[in-house]
Amino acid sequence: MKAFTISAALAVLSTLTSAAPALQTREYAIEIAYLGADPPATFTQIVTADGSNFVPTPDISVSHIKVAGPGDSVCFFYGIDESVTVVFGGQTRDVGPPQ
Repeated sequence: MKAFTISAALAVLSTLTSAAPALQTREYAIEIAYLGADPPATFTQIVTADGSNFVPTPDISVSHIKVAGPGDSVCFFYGIDESVTVVFGGQTRDVGPPQ
């Protein structure tokens, strides 16, 4: 089994009020589904979009990654073969050779 390292980042959302400027940040949970080379093999993980790194341990050979989160969320997946896959919220991407 091979591993991925994930960095989930969320663009900072800011708003200005008429009385005084205010910076508002929101924390989101992002659901990541690792889709196996042999369906229906799937591993799902929920992470907080706070810029932290996570090391998932899916017990499957991963061919696709699906990110369910706000459209401004961005996840970086670092494969065992030093590949980098970038997935935005609401998208599914191939990871190249199964990882």
